[in-house]
Amino acid sequence: MDFLSEIISISKDSITEIVAYNNQTVNYTKYEVTGTYKLSIFHTNLEDEALYECQTDGKKANAALSVSVPMDSMTITWNAQTPLNYDSEVELICRSYHSRPPAELSWYWGNHDFSRDAHYCYKLYNADGFGDSVSVLRVSMMNHRNSEIPFRCVASLPANDRVRTEYAFLPITSISDATIERISSLQFIIYNIIFFTTLDIVT
Repeated sequence: MDFLSEIISISKDSITEIVAYNNQTVNYTKYEVTGTYKLSIFHTNLEDEALYECQTDGKKANAALSVSVPMDSMTITWNAQTPLNYDSEVELICRSYHSRPPAELSWYWGNHDFSRDAHYCYKLYNADGFGDSVSVLRVSMMNHRNSEIPFRCVASLPANDRVRTEYAFLPITSISDATIERISSLQFIIYNIIFFTTLDIVT
């Protein structure tokens, strides 16, 4: 935060505290003012969440500081036993616990972003601003046969560069591409038989 000011103060719970005056901080282990009244806050914690105000020549400017707290833990689970069949559909459930605010959850497989495909997402907020997040991604293993590439769930917080990532390696029952091609061809033949049989009945 950059302030052109002579006084920098904190307003919290109807109490105002001066933290800097004429470029000098009251508590140098907690605050530092450098350059053109740039205020730095060290060892940030929830107690620092407040309205910061600067004053000079009767003019005022303020900035509200919000403090985010990384999640305590994070998990990925799924609703099927492994190894999976090559044509299985599986739901991946990503959970992030006790962050402030509840985390944003994103899904990736290799370089592909599947976040928009998540069909169920919600955040649970507590009164203190902490909370949990859940995201569910339904995938077809037919389109993700390379079990060496994990699914990733990434948890992030607003205005915070720190993220947390969980990985899910889903082993798939070994099946050759030739077998898959034969199965697909058989499915196509069965479909055509049903289709033309239906046409004969109609005509």
